[in-house]
Amino acid sequence: MKYRFSSFIILIFAYNLFAQVVTSIPTYPTQYDSIVIYFDATRGDAGLQGYTGNVYTHTGVNINGNRWQNVIGSWGNDNTQPQLTRIATDLYELIIGYPHEFYSTDPGEKITEICFVFRSAGADGPTGRDVGGADIFYDLFDPGITMLIEEPFVDLSYGDPLRSPVFTSLTDTVHISGKAATVDTEADSIKLFIGDEFFLGVNDSVLTYDFIALNFGYGHQEITLVGSDTAGITDSTSFFIMVNPPIKEVALPEGVIDGINYADDNSVVLSLFAPFKDFIYVIGDFNDWKVDTSFYMNRHYINYNNIHYWLM
Repeated sequence: MKYRFSSFIILIFAYNLFAQVVTSIPTYPTQYDSIVIYFDATRGDAGLQGYTGNVYTHTGVNINGNRWQNVIGSWGNDNTQPQLTRIATDLYELIIGYPHEFYSTDPGEKITEICFVFRSAGADGPTGRDVGGADIFYDLFDPGITMLIEEPFVDLSYGDPLRSPVFTSLTDTVHISGKAATVDTEADSIKLFIGDEFFLGVNDSVLTYDFIALNFGYGHQEITLVGSDTAGITDSTSFFIMVNPPIKEVALPEGVIDGINYADDNSVVLSLFAPFKDFIYVIGDFNDWKVDTSFYMNRHYINYNNIHYWLM
């Protein structure tokens, strides 16, 4: 098959390094709660682990689906951006209080997330450090029941779970843990489906299940968790597990160099020098930015330090 890569992204691993960097009191805050944020500098890429200077945050909110609204101060300005309080080694506290007041928002607007980047003092200077420059989006909850995926970590912010699946191999097991977060109600049960098939149900607020890839084979499997509260209200969330097929060991076509090689007006050969990658998918507008085994790259192995991935 031939594809024209008008734009592309190389997707290698989709593991999010920033899970649980931030926690809060209350555990499941709403936009109307008084909130205290805790930042663990040992998590994520640990870019601020061991740092002993002042830590600040570049922070705003998601209002009606638009992120980074009502940002406080400007990046790198220690005089205007909120400073965290160190309460233990590599653990920091930020007292937000009521989000609408802290971020000076219209009380009629709906805040669904708090946005953070944590940084060292003077992060624009030569000694500045932050958490990999990563945006961290911390959810605020509505009253009722909300299903959460605690393990594995999945970023569901890309509009379709096939854009950020959990990758695994046929010999691996993926531990799944789902939780029903409740505000002003109580959890009653959780059900787990793989595809359209019911696999497990519990009368509890937490469900765990081990997905044994060998039982399902190569390709993607949709995992859906459906939670119910005692009033019969339900909420669900889904993600995909992608069981990687074996990599095809195929030599590069003659004359192909690393980069985009135009075979003709309608097709290209994409080649990458990537000796330390386990596998590579190509995603882009040509496949709606979804991970698909049709775009799983071949590998041309010369030696340990000279490996190319390619796709036509």
